[in-house]
Amino acid sequence: MNDFFNFFDKQNIYTKTTAISIVLLMPFWYVCLFLINKDFFFSIDIVLRVVFSFCLALVWYFEQVFFLLIDRSIKRIENNIEGCFKLAAILSIFSLCVCIAIMYHSNYSFKSFLYNSLCYIAISNILGTAIDYICDRKEIKKRK
Repeated sequence: MNDFFNFFDKQNIYTKTTAISIVLLMPFWYVCLFLINKDFFFSIDIVLRVVFSFCLALVWYFEQVFFLLIDRSIKRIENNIEGCFKLAAILSIFSLCVCIAIMYHSNYSFKSFLYNSLCYIAISNILGTAIDYICDRKEIKKRK
């Protein structure tokens, strides 16, 4: 076990942040599988549930990282990649909790939940980036 911590300690901040974020997201996806699709949850083995949770956490986390990097490149902010990965970790957990809370009481299938949640994240990130870009352009015009 000590070797694992030594190995983990030697990794760069991006690898550490990604690993910790995915490990933190997995229980949320595990609960989400149970809440949204109980029939599927009880029909599969626990190993398969963990694998599904891992894969969904991986996709969810990197979608956040992707949109944050796009936002920073459009706004031409100095790319502090370390901060972007940390912010993606926080946003991915928060956004998944919001999506679960909103869609828990609806009668969506798990496929519909995934589609709606991923679209919600994409649209909210795109709108946020567009609003930031428009506000920055107006501020630049005021200075001139």
